[in-house]
Parts: sequence; structure tokens; C-alpha cells
Amino acid sequence: MWWTLCRLQFHHALADGFGALHFINTWCDVARGLSNTLPPFVDRTILRCRVPPTPKFEHIEYDKPLSMDSPTQINTLQQNCIEIFKITPQQLETLKTKVKNNNGKTKSTSYEILTAHIWRCTCKARGLSDHQPTKLRIAVDGRALRDTVERIDKEIKRMDDEYLRSAIDRLEVLDDLKPILIGAHSCRCPNLIVVSWVRLPFYDADFGMGKPACVRPANPPEGKGCILQAPSDDGSWALEMCLQEDHMQSFQRLFYEF
Repeated sequence: MWWTLCRLQFHHALADGFGALHFINTWCDVARGLSNTLPPFVDRTILRCRVPPTPKFEHIEYDKPLSMDSPTQINTLQQNCIEIFKITPQQLETLKTKVKNNNGKTKSTSYEILTAHIWRCTCKARGLSDHQPTKLRIAVDGRALRDTVERIDKEIKRMDDEYLRSAIDRLEVLDDLKPILIGAHSCRCPNLIVVSWVRLPFYDADFGMGKPACVRPANPPEGKGCILQAPSDDGSWALEMCLQEDHMQSFQRLFYEF
């Protein structure tokens, strides 16, 4: 049996997840002699700022990553560790029951609920104090799981056209964009980045040899988690998480405590 490894690298300044997957799957179609049914959209005028730029919101997403209150708590010599955790539909349902309202219902998505759980487990695994600020792309604090989910849900829902226009304008008026670039430094302790690849069509990428057997990030930085489709067909998800080795030991124990 032959296996083919395909490794890709791209910058998020060029495309989001769906844009990148459109490129990959179009590449696959061309390799199999198929036509390009959805040509790329190359008009970038939609990303222009307004004239004059008029940011209307406080864009905390452009703030620098938060630092530890006590720098001595960071062990820079500790090796990073990557682990993959399977999340079954039954486990997701158990998490959802913890954030249901008085009517026994929840308006939060599975991604929001799981991300809140990951954030809380990571803070505990890192041994952060109750007063240590952290940043998960959006600013959250260490209240109950239900409150954490509601904060994430609120931030996602306010990303409407007006807010995104304001974000473009905010970038236009900044003198230097380098300090706000997101990279490995953005998710180091006490911060965190969690992304979801669950709905990205990775498993449609067929170069003519069949669909992928496994898709995952190759080299995530410390403090980054990625929620993926599990290779099994039972509706399960998988979390790939990178933390320092001593923190990972605690995270492994905390993650399934719900």
C-alpha cells in the first residue's frame, strides 16, 4: 500500500480557511482533469477602508498579547508537547447540558461550548491565578463555563458588516502593523488560540488517489488548539493541542472531567 504526504503552508493574510480549501480542492479537480466550477474571486475592493477611515469600535483584537503578572511563572526551558483528544457526540452533549438555560435549551454552538471548556482547562493546567488576565482572540475571564460560553457567543455575533468595516479602518490608521501580527507569540502563556477546522472540506481533497486518511496541523505553537473532524465516521471531533509538557499532563486529566 502506498501513502502520499501532502504538506502545505500559507499565510492567513492571503486567505481564510474556506479560501485556502477552495484553492486546494480546485487544485485536486485540475489534477483529475475536472473543470473549475467556482473560479476565484480576485476583486479586493471589498477590503478597502472607508474614506476617511472611521473606526467605531474598540478593537481589542489588535492589542498586544497579554503578559504574565509574574514572569517567573514561565518556564522557557520546558519542551512543548502535542496531544490529540477525541471528543464523541455524547461527550459534546454532556458539555452542552452544563450551559443550558432555565428552559433546558442552549443557543450556543458546539464550537463555542468546546472552546470555553478548552480555555478553562488550559488556564487550570497552566496554574494561572484567578486574577491573571488571558486572551483567546477575544478577552475572556475565569467565570463559570456557562458565562465563558456566553462571552464567546457575544463576540462572534457582533462580527457584523459594521464591525468588520471598522476593523479595516482601524488597520488603515495604524502606523505600524508589525506589533499586531498574529503568530506563535500570540498564544503563549497566559494566552490561547483555538480554531475550528470541523466544517472545512479537507476530506474533499482528492488528487485521484482517494480522499485523505488524516488531516491535521503540522507544527502548532505552544498555546494553540485546533478542533478537527475525527478520522472515524461516527461524528466525533478531535482536538489537537500544544502545551508545555508539565501543563499537558494536567490538561489531559482536566479535559475529560465534565
